[in-house]
Amino acid sequence: MGGVPPGKGKAGRKRYAMVVDLRRCNGCNACTAACKANYDVPLGEWRMWVMETEMGEFPNTKRYVLPRLCNQCDDPPCVVSCPTQATFRHPDGFVLQRYNRCIGCRACM
Repeated sequence: MGGVPPGKGKAGRKRYAMVVDLRRCNGCNACTAACKANYDVPLGEWRMWVMETEMGEFPNTKRYVLPRLCNQCDDPPCVVSCPTQATFRHPDGFVLQRYNRCIGCRACM
């Protein structure tokens, strides 16, 4: 992907991140609902999701949940792949989206 190892980002630039305590995540999807409501994401579309997986063999199985969200990459592939320039990097460094330009093609995902 477009992630950058710690200490390898562009010098002097602020880096924003979201920390998720996976020990507390139970897969309830409240974060995805909050994202949808906060960013006015249309019905049927998602900007983040919760990935679920199981490991092990019965009866010793374990379920894991992992919220998947924007990583605010240094060189975001979503910006390059967007055919309408709806996804862009703001001068302050944030990767944002112009929702009125989005055609829902999901090239950014």
